[in-house]
Amino acid sequence: MIKKIDVQIGELNFDSRIAGSQQSEMIIFLHGFPETSHMWLKLMKELEAKGFFCVAPNLRGYSKGACPSGKDQYSIDKLSSDVIEISRYFQKSKFHLIGHDWGAAIGWKVVHDCKNEILSWTAISVPHL
Repeated sequence: MIKKIDVQIGELNFDSRIAGSQQSEMIIFLHGFPETSHMWLKLMKELEAKGFFCVAPNLRGYSKGACPSGKDQYSIDKLSSDVIEISRYFQKSKFHLIGHDWGAAIGWKVVHDCKNEILSWTAISVPHL
């Protein structure tokens, strides 16, 4: 069952969807532009049924509580840091990552910077930067 929750990371509050048991391996889903976490609903249901814990945040700029002012607040470093902080929020040191479009660009940065935390990586529609 997919639930909507708020994930508080510092001053930012990410509207997120979760499904599955938090004791299971986690998958973080990163949406593209101009989409939201809604795009992942069907896949989240399928992967929850396979025993995964699924987390799909509305990314920085898409969550009402995570729209800081200034373009410097939307750097690839800050966006990728959000992903790592979301994994820490759920107390997961390792996770699977799936990204589409802009979410894939962010994901490539996460994978580059945090190799030891990534169990698997799937990029949809965007090659390595």
